Formats: sequence, structure tokens, C-alpha cells
Amino acid sequence: MRYEEPRPISQADAESSFRGTDIEAICRDLVRAAYYVPDWEWLETWCLQFARSGNVEVQQVAATCLGHIARIHRVVHTDRVVPVLRKMMAEPLLAGAAADALGDVEHYATTEEEA
Repeated sequence: MRYEEPRPISQADAESSFRGTDIEAICRDLVRAAYYVPDWEWLETWCLQFARSGNVEVQQVAATCLGHIARIHRVVHTDRVVPVLRKMMAEPLLAGAAADALGDVEHYATTEEEA
């Protein structure tokens, strides 16, 4: 996947993409949603679902977007996010993205309960 500057996307358009089968569109729209959709809990749920998808590219982007949520919104459900990222770190193809995201979570985010 090549880098594209994320363009705004609505929550409805992102959800439509997420329910589809186009891997490139899902990855692109996860990033777009991380930057432009204000409902971080909605996006966190999708990212956690995609983190378990079995598609390495989607899993890597989902991990990255969990880090974006922490950095941009300053909050995540750590009880949900941290275990998933730690599990991903055990997979060689996912470890880098998961470690970066975990660093963002630890550095930027408060827990949902602290927000």
C-alpha cells in the first residue's frame, strides 16, 4: 500500500467501506476515519475487529489506527486495546505496527475511565 494524504471521510462512508471486501479501501478508510471521524469509540471497535481479521495488511493498519486514536483523541479503552496489541506483537509481521501503536497508547492516552 502506498502513502496517500488522508482526506476527510464521514462515519457513514467509512462504515460502508468497512462492511465491504475491498482491502485497499478498508485500509485507506481506516486511516481517514482515524483522522476525521470524531467518534473514537466507534472507530476503536472497528480497529479491534480488523486487528483480528487474519489479513496482515488490514491488521497492520488497524494497529496503526489504534495508535492514531490514542494520539489524536488522547483516550482509548486500554483494557480492550492493550491486550490485542500485545498479542499482535508476538506475530513477526505485525510486531512493528503493534509496538508503535502500544507506544502511542502508553504515551498519549488516558483510559476511558480517566477521560
